[in-house]
Amino acid sequence: MDSIAGLEFYLSAKKNEHIDFFGCLATTGSSINGLAIVMGMGISKTDSLMWVYQSGADSAAAIHKVGFAVPTLNTWYKCKIEYSFKTSIITYSLNDAIVHQQTVQVAPPAIQWVITDRESPGVQGPKQYYLDDFTVYTR
Repeated sequence: MDSIAGLEFYLSAKKNEHIDFFGCLATTGSSINGLAIVMGMGISKTDSLMWVYQSGADSAAAIHKVGFAVPTLNTWYKCKIEYSFKTSIITYSLNDAIVHQQTVQVAPPAIQWVITDRESPGVQGPKQYYLDDFTVYTR
C-alpha cells in the first residue's frame, strides 16, 4: 500500500479523427463500461491531448476528460500516469512534465487492468491514432 503503480506509453496522431482515444490504468466495477476507476491519457473528440479520470465509486461518479494542449500531428508524445497508494494522488505527465495531479476520494485496493479505449459510437473503421511501447510498473 506504499507503492506507486505506473503506466508509460507513447501516443501519436497522423490526422485529426474527432474521437476519444486513450490508454489507462483501470479497475473493474459496476459503471456502464464495466470499469470502476479509470486513470488515463490520450486524445479527445475535440482533437486535444487529454487526461481522463473516472470513478463510479466517488460521489461525482462521472468521467472527466480534460483537454490540456493541441497535439502536433506526426509527433510522438510520452504519456505517463502514476497512482500513489500511499497518498491517493494521480499524477499525469506529458514528455516528463506534470500536466495534472489530483487526489482521489475513493482509493482503489489494486490496479487490475491496462486498457486502451476508443470511444466513437457510430464512427467505424481504422483511425490514424497510435499508442506504442507500453510499460507497466511499480516503484
